[in-house]
Amino acid sequence: MNDKRCFLCGRNDTGDPLERHHIFGGANRKKSEKYGLVVYLCGNRCHRNGRGAVHKNGDQMRRLRRYGQLKAMEEQRWTEADFRRFVYLHNRTSLFFFFLNFLLSFSMLHLLNYR
Repeated sequence: MNDKRCFLCGRNDTGDPLERHHIFGGANRKKSEKYGLVVYLCGNRCHRNGRGAVHKNGDQMRRLRRYGQLKAMEEQRWTEADFRRFVYLHNRTSLFFFFLNFLLSFSMLHLLNYR
């Protein structure tokens, strides 16, 4: 018997098979897998196409990411700074863009203060 249930609605029916959803996808998909930040969702209703589906509803996505953040911080004993490094500094390219963004923001503030 399959004990997996949708993380959001609790259903487990064959009419809408469950799919794995990486809480932090894209460049962080492998990290989500590594740290267990993966949940099962009803494929159509809760994952992709329903009104409250995480890929269609920003609030739902934010709630799920907040859950993932708290889970990771608790299980890994991370601070918020550790978690930010996990999410935002996933490779050298991101680190480059992080600092570039910081420098541009700093430059803009500097210019605005001298006008």
